[in-house]
Amino acid sequence: MVDSAEDLYGLPLDEFTAARNALSAELKKAGDDESAAAVKSLKKPPVSAWAINQLARSDSDDVAALLEAGERLRRAQDSVMEGSDPAGLRSAMADRRELVTELARRAAKTLEKEGAKPSRTHLDRISATLMNAAVDDDAREALRSGTLAADVDATEELGGAWTLAAVPDLDERPAVEVRAARKEAERLKREADDAEAMAAEMAQEAERARSIADQAMQAASDARRSAQEARRRANEARHNL
Repeated sequence: MVDSAEDLYGLPLDEFTAARNALSAELKKAGDDESAAAVKSLKKPPVSAWAINQLARSDSDDVAALLEAGERLRRAQDSVMEGSDPAGLRSAMADRRELVTELARRAAKTLEKEGAKPSRTHLDRISATLMNAAVDDDAREALRSGTLAADVDATEELGGAWTLAAVPDLDERPAVEVRAARKEAERLKREADDAEAMAAEMAQEAERARSIADQAMQAASDARRSAQEARRRANEARHNL
């Protein structure tokens, strides 16, 4: 019997529903109908979110480091939008990428230990959720506490759409305003170029994550084949005794 809703997310995935219902029933029996209903409404997390929840418990320091990297990334983005050099943003993105890659690798191992073969889709979702939750106000605390109930999609705040305001018609405006507007348009173009470069870098990050996922899946497949071969040889040896 778990003591709190937070504890539910640390259980083996196949125990979640029964434990949730038992906790809800216990709360209802104690007369706390509101909490009972809230617990009963909790959704079983997908495999990808469940694996990340286990990381928050077993690798809390590295998850905290990812959250700090996400905060640096948000501050760097704000600086770029104010006209600062985007080098700091690229550095923050690289830090986040390194942490996400390592944590995703550990999450895949967690799934394998539980007997759940991680698919390419699972690994992509794990990497994406780690990247997005690190900069999402609504998801950061759930990532920290290991209570993610779903995968986290990219937000408009970071990694979403980079938009430029339309530049007004300049023909009938005073010369000073025209020059100022043109200067602003040039600045916005530079930001757009930087954003395009960063979008390309993020695409490369995704490709690298997919490559790592493929390698992990191949390694797991090789390990299973080796185990099967060892088991076959052991059976043959026992048969020949």
